Amino acid sequence: MVLGLPGRVRVRVLLDETEAPTGGGGSGWGPGGGPRGSPPAGRAALRAGNEISGRVRVLVTGAPARVRRLAAAARGRARARWSETRSAGGGSSTAHAHTYGDERELYSQGCQLIGGCERDGVEDITVLPIGKHYFPFSFLLPLEPLPTSFEGKYGNVRYWVEAKLQRPWLPVQKTRMEFTVLENVDVNTVALLSPVRVSKEETVKCWFCMSGSVSIAARINRKGFCPGETIDIHVEVENGCPRAAQTHAALYQTQTFRAKGHSRTVRQLVATATDHNGGGNNNNFDAANDGLLWHGSLRDSLGMVPARQRKDFPHPCVRIPPVSPSIQNCAVLSVEYSLSVWAEVRGASALTVTLPVVVGTVPPLGYAGARVGAATPAMIDEPEAPPSYDEVVSATSEGQGVEPAQGVGPGAGPEMGAGHRPSGRPSRRNRLSTARTQAFLQEYSLCPPPVYSKEDPHPVISGFTKSSHRQDH
Repeated sequence: MVLGLPGRVRVRVLLDETEAPTGGGGSGWGPGGGPRGSPPAGRAALRAGNEISGRVRVLVTGAPARVRRLAAAARGRARARWSETRSAGGGSSTAHAHTYGDERELYSQGCQLIGGCERDGVEDITVLPIGKHYFPFSFLLPLEPLPTSFEGKYGNVRYWVEAKLQRPWLPVQKTRMEFTVLENVDVNTVALLSPVRVSKEETVKCWFCMSGSVSIAARINRKGFCPGETIDIHVEVENGCPRAAQTHAALYQTQTFRAKGHSRTVRQLVATATDHNGGGNNNNFDAANDGLLWHGSLRDSLGMVPARQRKDFPHPCVRIPPVSPSIQNCAVLSVEYSLSVWAEVRGASALTVTLPVVVGTVPPLGYAGARVGAATPAMIDEPEAPPSYDEVVSATSEGQGVEPAQGVGPGAGPEMGAGHRPSGRPSRRNRLSTARTQAFLQEYSLCPPPVYSKEDPHPVISGFTKSSHRQDH
C-alpha cells in the first residue's frame, strides 16, 4: 500500500470587527511599544463583558488533510523581566548579572472546533477536502476588570486568540492574533473628581553663603482626566532667595515592574506645561537613562519669579496626549501619572511638589445642572396624547382608596375596586413613571451631587389641595 503525500495546511485566526469603545472621550492610542507605553494599534479595544468572536481559517492545498484536533483559545498574560548587574564585592572587579522575572495569567478560555471524541479508545480523525474551511468561535470577557493592554520596556500586558491544529505524525501548528483590552477607569468618582492641592517650603542655599526660603503651592481642579483633556494648574511661588527662580511644570508617567520581591521603575516625560491656554511640548523624550528627563533639561518654563518676591501663575495647562490609562490592579506592573511643579534657583537644588493624576477611559459626565425632564423617556413605545382631566381625577381617587365614579372619562369600563386594573397592557401612569425613573438613572447614575443652594428650587405651596385643584378646573 502506497500512502500519498499529506496535503499542505495553513491555519489563520480571523477576528471579527468590534465596535469602538463607548465613553472613551478621545482616549485614542499611539503607536504600539512607543515611549509612552501605548497598547498595540489596530482594531478597536474590548472592555470587560464584551464578546470576542471570529473564525479559524484552515486552507488545505495539494491533497485532503487528515486532522486529529483543532482548538481555539483566548488568553491574557502580564509579564515582567529585566536584568541587573551587581559587583561581587570584597574588592573584586567581577560583576554578576541577576535576572528577575514574573508572569501572571489574566484570562483563559478555550473550545474544541474539531476532534476531541474517541470511539473504542481511538480518537476520531476528520478529513478536510482541498479548499478553505472556516470554523467560528466566540468567547466572553469576564465582568471583572482586566488590566489594559500595555507595552513597556521591561514588561507587557497582552491578550490574544490562538489556534492549534494537530495532525497525525506531524508537528502541531500554532497561530495567534492579538487584540486590545481597555480597562474601564471611570473618573466619575468622588476621589477622582475632588481637587488636589500640595504645598511645600524649604530653605535653600545659593552657592556658599547666600540662602533663603522658597515655597510652592500647586492645585488642580480634579485628580482624574482622560486623554485629550487639559489639566489646568494654579501655581503660587514665593521666592525668598537673593536670586531669581525659574518655574516649571510637567506630566510624568511612571512604570513599575515587579518580580520576586524586586522592582524596576521607568519614569518618562509625557507633556510639559506652558503659561498660556494650550498644550506644552510633548516631544521632550530621552531615550537614554530609561527616558528619565532631569528638571534642568526642560526648555519650557512657566516664568521667572524675581528675587524676594511672590508670583502667581493662574493659567498653566497640560494637554494629555494619547497615552495608556493608569494601571493599578495588576500584580506584575503598574502605570501611574504625576504632575510635577518645581522652582529652580541657580546654584541651588530645585524645590519640587508632586500632584497625583489618574488617566482614565470614561470622561466626566459634566455638571448636574441639566434637568431630568430634558431627557426623553426611553421606555415609551409610541407617542401618546397627554392624559385627560377625567383620567387624572380617576387616578387621584384610586391613590386615596376612593371608588371611581362610573362613566368617568371616555370609554369607561365596568366598575372596579380601587387599585385594580384589567390585566394586559400597563397603565399610562405606570409607563410614564417607569420611563422617568429610567431616564433619571441613565442621566444621574454617575453625576456628582447638585450644587448646594440655600433656596429650595421646588418650594411647597401652602394651601394647595386636590379639592382646590378640582374647583379651578
